[in-house]
Amino acid sequence: MNPKKGIDVSKHQGKIDWEKVRSDGITFAILRAGYGKFASQKDSLFETNDVACRRLKLPTGAYWYSYAVSESDAKAEAQACLQVLQGRSYDLAVWYDVEDAIQWKLDAKTVTAMAEIFCQTLQNAGYTVGIYSYKSFLENRLSEEIRRRYPVWVAHTGVTQTDYAMPYQLWQFSHTGRVQGISGDVDLNYLYETASLPTLEPVEVQKPNTDDVYVVQKGDTLTEIAGKLGTTVQALVQAKAIQDPDKIYVGQQLQWTKTGSTSSNTKVYVVQKGDTLTKIAGKLGTTVQALVQANAIQDPDKIYVGQQLQWTRTGSTPSNTKVYVVQKGDTLTEIAGKLGTTVQALVQSNQIADPDYIVPGQLLRYE
Repeated sequence: MNPKKGIDVSKHQGKIDWEKVRSDGITFAILRAGYGKFASQKDSLFETNDVACRRLKLPTGAYWYSYAVSESDAKAEAQACLQVLQGRSYDLAVWYDVEDAIQWKLDAKTVTAMAEIFCQTLQNAGYTVGIYSYKSFLENRLSEEIRRRYPVWVAHTGVTQTDYAMPYQLWQFSHTGRVQGISGDVDLNYLYETASLPTLEPVEVQKPNTDDVYVVQKGDTLTEIAGKLGTTVQALVQAKAIQDPDKIYVGQQLQWTKTGSTSSNTKVYVVQKGDTLTKIAGKLGTTVQALVQANAIQDPDKIYVGQQLQWTRTGSTPSNTKVYVVQKGDTLTEIAGKLGTTVQALVQSNQIADPDYIVPGQLLRYE
C-alpha cells in the first residue's frame, strides 16, 4: 500500500492557507497542541489550525512537545495536554513528542517510564496515543517493549528510506518540505497504516459567512450560546450536525441563522453586568415573557454580559405622549411628582416590572 503524505505544523509555520494545503496533495495534518507542563503553553495557532482542518474535513492528529525529566513532569504534561484538547476526537493519534536535548541526558528507564505515564493518562481519557522521536533517540532512550505497545512516529531525514528496524506508523522524512499555503519550511511525513484514516473526499471550499458564525468561547455551553444568539440548541445541533450537544470546544465555529423577519421597530439591547431579565424588561418597557419568546431564551435566570436581546415596543404612542429620561438618584415617586402623574400610571405606561428598580438613562413615557 502506498503511504499517504501529510504534514505536522505549529505556530512556527505562521498563518496557514489550509485550502491551498489541501489542494496540494496533503492528506492529513498533525497539529502541535502545546508543550510543557501547563495548559497555558498551548500552541497559539492550535485552535485556528484545528478549526480550519475540521472545516475542510482534512484528517488530523495532535502532538504535545515534552520537556519532562521525571514521571511527575510527564503526568503534568499529560494533564495539560488533556485540558487543551478538551475532548476533541482525532482521526490520527495524539503523539507524545519526546526528543528534547535535556532528555538525552536521562537514562532509558526514566524516559520509558515518562512516556508510559503520558500515554497511559491519555489512553485512560479515551485517546489513541503514540510516541514521536528521532531514530537514534527511539533506539537508545525508549525500551523495545514500549515501542511495540504504542504506535511509533519516527523522524529520520536525509535518507531515501528509514532503516528504523521496529514497527512504525509514521515516518517524518523531511524538515524542509514546501507546501502551497505555507510560507517557508514544513515537516513532511508518510503514513503507512491507514485503516483509521478517512478517505479524503472532494469538498466545496467555502469561507464561512462571519455574520452567521459564532466561535465557541471558554466556558460556553450550547444552551448559553443559543441564548446569546437568539436561537435554540436544536437549531445549532442541526445546522452544524453536532453529534453530542454536551461536547463542544473552544474555537469551534457554529453556524446559526435567526429565523423569521425582524420588524422595522425591533431594537437590540446588549446585556450589561448585573442585569436580569426583570430589570431589562423594566428598562425597555416590555415584559420578561416577551423577551424570552423573542430571543428563544431557554432559562430566564441565565443571561450573559454581551448577549444581544431583540425587543419591540407594542402598541402605538399617542401624539400627546412625552418622554422623561431618568436621572441619577431618581425614584418613581419623585418622577411622578415632577411630571404631575402617578407611580401607577408610569408603571402601566412603561410596563415596569419592579417599581423600585429604574436606572439613569431609562426612558419613561407619560402623558
